[in-house]
Amino acid sequence: MHDYKKSAFILFIIILLFETAVAIIGNIHTREPWGDELHFYNTILLFGNGITLDLITHYNEMSTPVPFIMYAWVGKLFGFELFKLRLFSILLAIITYLIFHRILFEKLTNKKLAFYGTLFLVIHPYMVGLSIFVFTDMPAIMFLLIAYYTFEKDKFYLSAVSITLAILCRQYMLFFLPVMFIYILIQNKKNPLIRIITNSILPAIPYLLLVLLWGGTSPDNEFRKLHLSENFSFHVDNFFLYISLLSIYLLPFYFFMIKKFYSNKKILGISFGLSLFYFLFPIQPSIYSQDIGVYTVGLFHKALKLFIFSDTIIQGIFYISVLLGLPVLLTFIKETFESYRKKEINQISFLNLTIILFFLVMPFSYLGWEKYFMPILPFVILRLLIFIKNPSTSSG
Repeated sequence: MHDYKKSAFILFIIILLFETAVAIIGNIHTREPWGDELHFYNTILLFGNGITLDLITHYNEMSTPVPFIMYAWVGKLFGFELFKLRLFSILLAIITYLIFHRILFEKLTNKKLAFYGTLFLVIHPYMVGLSIFVFTDMPAIMFLLIAYYTFEKDKFYLSAVSITLAILCRQYMLFFLPVMFIYILIQNKKNPLIRIITNSILPAIPYLLLVLLWGGTSPDNEFRKLHLSENFSFHVDNFFLYISLLSIYLLPFYFFMIKKFYSNKKILGISFGLSLFYFLFPIQPSIYSQDIGVYTVGLFHKALKLFIFSDTIIQGIFYISVLLGLPVLLTFIKETFESYRKKEINQISFLNLTIILFFLVMPFSYLGWEKYFMPILPFVILRLLIFIKNPSTSSG
């Protein structure tokens, strides 16, 4: 425990200094609202004026209301200046990173891997932005990590509350409910029915009540009429986007993992076959993004367009990243089936299932965006670090 406290304290100081430097460089004290921050800020002001049933029904956002309520609460206590709300974002980020560090420290029992694994998350370009601006993603990631940590500790009532709050921050956190359902069902611990109801059914009820209130999956407003005009469907191009990020955003790990993911000829063959569908469903900005003048799917895509003027080359880079990412996901799927077949249910099984369900659920979103990969990033980092610590371990 002494090692943990020492490591956590040092990490806290480093993160605090890093966030302070980023805040200064980002000029958050006087900077005008950045991107989606403008309409998020306006929504927070509305919630700060008082929460009514009409507001909950019609506020002009696509996501669930808890982050706006949280920031409005802070605004009522300390003032609604954007700078003060951004300081709250930094506080949420620091809490999120320390929770992640605690998870890594306990799961890896290796303070160096826990330390550097956490820093890897902290310095990710998207996490940097989410930590200093007023967005809804960081609260969702924080509650999701708390839900995972408490679930693993068998504190399933606290886990239920946490995943409920995560869903009420971002709808697509629903992917975690079938993860817990399947895991509880197969794990065969005591009182599985109570645990299934508590962790997989009850957390969905508040959101389902909102769906009834809204008459749809998001608030009844002009945004929804604009963005959800097409039928609910699985967007293959978005699936390929998140597969590509599985290699792009985790590239440093691959130097340790070539044998792990690229030695099974059957998986490589299937990956190549699946990758050919990329040419039918290439990664590209959605029609909704293009309608507002956004012609990329995120920071990496934007960087490619900045330095590479050929769209053919850019698509080639994305294709290669998909080709590299597919064996990773297929390996996780293979491990999961093997562990359930052998009835060797453990933390790796849970992590694999979490990653798999994310890739099955997230592409149903009307909008494909690199930022939406962030909630699963901590889980993938943990899964890869477990392998780095013990390369002989697969699913057992």
